[in-house]
Amino acid sequence: AAYDGTIMFVSHDRYFIDRIATHVWSIDGGAINVHIGNYSDFARRKASQPAPAERSNTATNRASDERSDSSSKQRPSDKEVRRTSQQVRALEREISELEERLNKLSRDLAAASDSGDLERISELGKEYETVQDRLDSSYEQWEVLTEDLSVKTEAIRNA
Repeated sequence: AAYDGTIMFVSHDRYFIDRIATHVWSIDGGAINVHIGNYSDFARRKASQPAPAERSNTATNRASDERSDSSSKQRPSDKEVRRTSQQVRALEREISELEERLNKLSRDLAAASDSGDLERISELGKEYETVQDRLDSSYEQWEVLTEDLSVKTEAIRNA
């Protein structure tokens, strides 16, 4: 714990991870995700994220609320739906590119680790964290836009 350098370790010992880790790297769907904090921080954030089914239910509930609210806005235009759909597709392309970039950075980090190039590991680690932050932000934007698109589409269907 007193060591001032970087240590990468793999462990299932949550207590050890909580005491030592300042970043947790998780593997999900073949992608490595970097989370700042210890294991408890990671677990709290993960538990607070709604499950995919809950997110779709939220969008459905919002559409239902809009229908039942007599003061709700007018039916969205086809142009609004197309624009939101284009934004979703653009974000999906960006997310794909960022995921590819993270995969490349992971391979580069492994190579730098194998060669013991500490300067390169540090440089790649910082870049990885920056790209991961952009990816997280893009995912959040995507979720908002897809919910918005779902609400707009539902409003058109029910008009």
